[in-house]
Amino acid sequence: YSSSSKNELETYINLILHKNNSVVLKPSIGRGSRGIVVIDKKFKGKLFYKGSKEIHIDPKTFYSDYFSSLKINQEYIVMEKLYEPVCDLDILSWKNKPIHLIPRKRLNSAKPNDGHVIIYNKLMIDIGKKVVANFKLDWIFDIDFMMSSNGAPQVLEINSRASGSLAISMIAGVEIFDDMISLFL
Repeated sequence: YSSSSKNELETYINLILHKNNSVVLKPSIGRGSRGIVVIDKKFKGKLFYKGSKEIHIDPKTFYSDYFSSLKINQEYIVMEKLYEPVCDLDILSWKNKPIHLIPRKRLNSAKPNDGHVIIYNKLMIDIGKKVVANFKLDWIFDIDFMMSSNGAPQVLEINSRASGSLAISMIAGVEIFDDMISLFL
């Protein structure tokens, strides 16, 4: 859900919290984990997650300590909680057609520079193909994923640039830059 008022936020938070026992609140514009709040009925108190700016909090503490001081000056996304691992999909596309789609799983979800493993995930690849076709994206870009409670990949974000960890795909033998230059020429 997208929300820009406290009343909407409270409605959507309670709706998802009732259904899933957890909910994520995040600014619609932002970088990394800045401003993300994970509200979870199984959690007690408040904790900053793994050295990031992401806050994990129980519903009672959220409403008593956080919600009342929340200033609504932008839209927020209210969504189901997603689960690790965080995965990336490196894509090279040309003329609305995918050339390379390389899924990677982060070894440490909170620290993308700690390494990756190349994986095969048909659902991520299919999503990548749809993104290329629907957004008409060319060149190198990446999509970040996390998993829903049933294990299906869910899009976190689409970056219209190469991933900082694209080198993993190159080390694995994908000649993504060579192919990009060849397409351009």
